[in-house]
Amino acid sequence: MSFIKSTIVRMILSGIAILPLPIDRALGRLIGRLGLLFQTRATKVTRENIALCFPHLSPDAQQALLKKSLAHTATMLFEMPYAWLGDKEKLLASLVSVENEMLLDDAMSSDRGVIILLPHVGNWEMFSILDRPIFLKLRGFISKFKKRQLYFGQTFFQLIVF
Repeated sequence: MSFIKSTIVRMILSGIAILPLPIDRALGRLIGRLGLLFQTRATKVTRENIALCFPHLSPDAQQALLKKSLAHTATMLFEMPYAWLGDKEKLLASLVSVENEMLLDDAMSSDRGVIILLPHVGNWEMFSILDRPIFLKLRGFISKFKKRQLYFGQTFFQLIVF
């Protein structure tokens, strides 16, 4: 990507990051609807995937699921700059709750390794900025293990090997 293009992308992401989160989410839902209206590639792929995975759903139910999927995907794309580049204090203030921290603390103290599964991409962004002692410990816990990088086609994966 050229310097000019990357600068423009950074400016757009920074602009999204300073908007209030409800506006980011509303813009995401709007982009999701526009994707449906203009039959984007994402719309076509999502429609096909839904038809393959949920053949038992009626066409109307599949269409409703398509609309929800596109809206949630686009919303996530607008939430990510907010999490990556937004004001950390506002981000922390938007955190509702963290449950069962003691389970993570117990697992980490066993020194056997920990697998953390988070259900939404945005949760990783939130997870990375938490200043609670347990999460600071987890960052230290992860950093002591060897990291390996794998490439599959154009996709990059980073594995933490225990």
